[in-house]
Amino acid sequence: MEATSIIVRNARSLNRDAAILPAGTTVETGRYCYAACKRYTEMWSEREKYGNTAGKHEILGAASMEYLCGSSENEMIALFLQTEIRSDRYRDKILQVLADLGAKESVILDPDLSSDDENTLRKKTLARFRGYGEDREIFEGFPEDVRWIWAYVTASELEKVKYINYDYWVELSGGSRLAKDAAVNIRNGVEIFGVSNDGFFAGAKALLDGAAFPPMILVSDSEETIVLEGHFRLTVYMLEPGCVKDKLKVMVGYASKEKLMKWSLY
Repeated sequence: MEATSIIVRNARSLNRDAAILPAGTTVETGRYCYAACKRYTEMWSEREKYGNTAGKHEILGAASMEYLCGSSENEMIALFLQTEIRSDRYRDKILQVLADLGAKESVILDPDLSSDDENTLRKKTLARFRGYGEDREIFEGFPEDVRWIWAYVTASELEKVKYINYDYWVELSGGSRLAKDAAVNIRNGVEIFGVSNDGFFAGAKALLDGAAFPPMILVSDSEETIVLEGHFRLTVYMLEPGCVKDKLKVMVGYASKEKLMKWSLY
């Protein structure tokens, strides 16, 4: 399937999966959220072959998600970077970090999770790029000992997943931080900070046309489940929940409430 190119230019970009952007930032976002990334999807689908105990349910937040298999910090970092390197806004920044570290782009695009050297490079990249492990930016206060898993969620379970505590997403959802409420506001023509909702509608159309999105990354403390990476995609899913056929594969990080509450975006 060919990628659909949709460029959104706004002061506070709509297409900012996991992005925390200062007010007034001008962003040009690209097509990665709308592309049917065949190789990307197939690569992460390989996880289903290993340690699969699908059918077991774990209580992660308000939803009972279907456990697929275990994951790891290394895999989370690889997924996070591979999603963001497809963003026009972040690609050059990530490539510059890789250059500074003497690493090739392939360490992100074709990750070898069995390589300690690669895992170390990716962790350093996310640290310099987004503050991971350095207690800053979107990872300020983020717990160190998170248990990562792969899980399946349904559309009804996604309705309970919250946005991060960031002003744009809080306002868009009317204060609830729920994407299902944001979807209602979007369809009612509510715009936040003067930002057009066209990007959301374009994403929803792409979803209807069969686009495959990368897995979202969620975090949970057994009471709340929050999206760490994938805010735009979560919103698009809630605009067209019928496109979530039976179940959707996501990565979930679990930490205690006491630890997760120290996260600045909890």
